[in-house]
Amino acid sequence: SGRLIHADGPLAALFGFDTPDEFVASGGYAASLDGDQRGAGSWRQLIGDKDVLIGMEKPVTRKDGASMWVAINVRTLKAKDGTVRGYEGMVHEVTGRKRMEEARTQSDARYRAVFENAKDAIFVMKGDSFVDCNARSLEMFRCRREEIVGRSPFSHSPVLQPDGSDSAESARKRIRLVLAEQPQAFDWQHKRSDGEVFDAEINLNRLVVGDEVFLQAIVRDVTERKKAEDALRNSQRYLQDILSYLPDATMVIDADGRVVIWNRAMEELTG
Repeated sequence: SGRLIHADGPLAALFGFDTPDEFVASGGYAASLDGDQRGAGSWRQLIGDKDVLIGMEKPVTRKDGASMWVAINVRTLKAKDGTVRGYEGMVHEVTGRKRMEEARTQSDARYRAVFENAKDAIFVMKGDSFVDCNARSLEMFRCRREEIVGRSPFSHSPVLQPDGSDSAESARKRIRLVLAEQPQAFDWQHKRSDGEVFDAEINLNRLVVGDEVFLQAIVRDVTERKKAEDALRNSQRYLQDILSYLPDATMVIDADGRVVIWNRAMEELTG
């Protein structure tokens, strides 16, 4: 029938009652261990024809109205002929752990939202292989997730970097430094899945989750900025070439009053 016929002192105290008899007589509070409270289900439904149910967790209400989470272990008591005579169980509170789990879940959800909506590509590595990446990574490298996860960072790089260094050797060196707790920030050339090479800024950091060590790489595509910088340098060089051959002494002064460009005639005039 599901009627509670016996309880010990610790169980009564857990629910805020002074004595076991008072708890058993309460009816509703005792029944909440079995009832379908807040969608948690009934252990009697879950145990079915099994002999044991371990670790069922559900929310219940104390005498003072406070909510708590409990874990329930139940075993079936049977007669020699197999007839079910009743159930015996143990109950212990797990509210603290459940709150920690909920807080961790909320924290993970917030991190995932930031991770997926970041404007920069973010990669998580274990050793020298990618284990996760965000949506921006797929856009930047023009590929599918399975083309990144499980592969190395230098598999998405040209063989050589602009300074002539071997991409694989240079990447492994920086990974070793980060694992030794030396964060790295550097310029790098990556390669999209269609073969296009692009300039990037990399921030590589060590990330500890539980007892595991990961690397987090934040990659920013700076191709357009590099093009703008090159265009500015070319423009300045062009202007310098023009000024150099002007017959009149000429100089350019910036907004702060500093002379930034002058020609040969000005050098000859001022000595």
